Amino acid sequence: MRLFIAVPVNEKNKLKIQEKVNPLKERYPLSWVRLENYHITLQFLGEVKPEDVEKIDSLLSEIGVSEPPFDLTLSSLDFFPSNTKHRAIIVSIKHNQEIMRLADAVREKMRYVDFVPDKVFNVHLTVARIKENQRNQKFTLMDNKIDSVLSVQSFSLIESILKKEGPVYTDINSYTLRGGL
Repeated sequence: MRLFIAVPVNEKNKLKIQEKVNPLKERYPLSWVRLENYHITLQFLGEVKPEDVEKIDSLLSEIGVSEPPFDLTLSSLDFFPSNTKHRAIIVSIKHNQEIMRLADAVREKMRYVDFVPDKVFNVHLTVARIKENQRNQKFTLMDNKIDSVLSVQSFSLIESILKKEGPVYTDINSYTLRGGL
């Protein structure tokens, strides 16, 4: 099973992001993320043995009990990893200690199933992927401010099934943040 752990994005924020993305879709033939697939990845796990899913589920449940809900500010559309090197168009998220703490807690728990993160956590929401043969093109992000608050009440363990028309995501379980309540 191909799994990742992510914070869901509510419909109000999905639509707000989509308002900014739609004009870009008309101008740039990129690999656009479908609206229903918007999320903020906390940790990509990759291929996981089915027998490990129960242990992962149990470990993630512990985080829900200890971590409190919090708010994130969705700032603007930007290029990732930088304005001069584009691999993706993302929604930047204002620096926030709570999301960093949640991501750290997830990464720490995943060590118990022998998962070692290979990248530094960089909080963002991907809206488009730029293919290698498109990376030398000039892209412009006009009217890119979003400035919307996302209330983070939960996170999810998600299965990703890759299909020709794009990935299909299925929640395996959702974990309500209840710490401090």
